[in-house]
Amino acid sequence: IKDREGRLVYANSRVAKIYGTEASEVIGKTDDAFVPKEVARQLRETDMAVMREGRAITREEVVPEDGEDRIFLSAKVPWRDGETMLG
Repeated sequence: IKDREGRLVYANSRVAKIYGTEASEVIGKTDDAFVPKEVARQLRETDMAVMREGRAITREEVVPEDGEDRIFLSAKVPWRDGETMLG
C-alpha cells in the first residue's frame, strides 16, 4: 500500500523479496529506492492513474528481481478513507 506521494506504508514479504530486502525496510520509501529510475517512473504513472481515475487498474508490470526482469500482473486499487483518497 502506498500513500499519495508513492511511499510504501505497508508491504508484504513478497514485495520485500522483489526489492531484495525485508518488509520493514521498504516502509516509508518509494519505488525509486529499489528499482531503476525508468521502472519507478512507470510504476508511479500507474499509481497516479489509479488515484486520478478513482478506479482499479490491472496491467502487466516489468520489475527486476534477482538480476532478471519479471513480469507481474498487477492489480492496483484506490486506497480510501470514505471519500478521501489516501493513496
